Amino acid sequence: MKKKLLFSLLAGVSLFTLPVLQTSKVIAQTDSIIAGANTIGGSYGDGGNATDALLKNPTSIASDRAGNLYFTDKNNNSIRKIDLSNHITLVAGNGSTTYTNVPSAAISVGLKTPFGIAIDRTGNIYFTEINNHVVRKIDLSGTITTIAGIGTDTVTSDTGLAINVALNSPKGIAVDTLGNIYFADSKNNRIRMVDTAGRITTIAGAGTAGSSGDGGNATASRLKYPGSIAIDNAGNLYIADVGNNKIRKIDHATHIITTVVTPPSDETIYAVSINNSGKLYVSMDRAISRYGINSSSGRYVQEGLITGDSLLVPGAALKMGYMVYFCGTNDNKIHSTIDSPISVTITQDSAGCTALRRFRASCAVPFHPHYKWYIDGLPDTTAADSSLYTTWALHTGNSVKCKLFTGISRKSLIESNSITANVI
Repeated sequence: MKKKLLFSLLAGVSLFTLPVLQTSKVIAQTDSIIAGANTIGGSYGDGGNATDALLKNPTSIASDRAGNLYFTDKNNNSIRKIDLSNHITLVAGNGSTTYTNVPSAAISVGLKTPFGIAIDRTGNIYFTEINNHVVRKIDLSGTITTIAGIGTDTVTSDTGLAINVALNSPKGIAVDTLGNIYFADSKNNRIRMVDTAGRITTIAGAGTAGSSGDGGNATASRLKYPGSIAIDNAGNLYIADVGNNKIRKIDHATHIITTVVTPPSDETIYAVSINNSGKLYVSMDRAISRYGINSSSGRYVQEGLITGDSLLVPGAALKMGYMVYFCGTNDNKIHSTIDSPISVTITQDSAGCTALRRFRASCAVPFHPHYKWYIDGLPDTTAADSSLYTTWALHTGNSVKCKLFTGISRKSLIESNSITANVI
């Protein structure tokens, strides 16, 4: 006989106490730590497993086309990489904060509070340094160069070659499909672009802090300490206008600026990112919220929470495939989660045999999971990594559980409810 049992997967190994954000619901299914050994922070672990490493205020994260992750380890003044085997390595920074504008091996130069990070289609890495007031590039050979800024925040021209123009605490950064670099010149209250010829232009912000200009040309608008930025597939630019506590959008075709997200009054926006489907991920004080376009109104509406307040100030999120990766800026860890509701169906099949028990697990997820089976809370070490579970060691009343993983190394654990076996 067959008995079909349907149950929902729990949201990860640990659950968060979520802030009340209007009518928000939890849409993430799990939260796993892929880097960072503790919340105290430090600088340790390059060359080993990322979960054993110490980080210190990681802020932004990006990926290359192969799926390797790169992040700014802000207060360790370094750029670090997590490969597909979850090993962590140093990409840039030698431990000092001394700025030099001489092309050099990236691991041999000093950095000072790197913040935003982006990677182009060929694998070049771009990042901002808040306190060195520059934007830098690491090419495929590992050589670092400055592409914008002079190393000080003195006021200079707003046009010309980017390497001759002063910046003031640059933060978020993004790169479009043509290779143009966009970044938030935060304390100059502007969004600026460096084209492929190295020329700089201002595309948003008149230079004076303020909150005006919606509905008009972005260059005439007022911003206030813009933070992270993101570009969608159509070339539209999204800005975390941190000082004004809202997300603003610059239309690629018209260059008109509008406000698209305003958070609840008890939340503060820190970062924004976007996925290939146009969903916005907005990082706030204690949560990351996902926003999507309402088909009726054409406006962004909050769809739910990705994660909750134990992180305290999550950094910008990275959506890659079915996963969301993000920096826990204050808990000194890199997190991953699945942001789609998931359920699993288990079929118990004992037909034809009174001793051999078979269970089959299936779940509606856009990936091929790995399986671990448990009896009465203990792992069955003889069980295969398979959706089909066969065992002789089961009796009526035993508790059966299945845990699903999204990968061998970057484990984002999904844990099922326990069910009670029925042995006929």
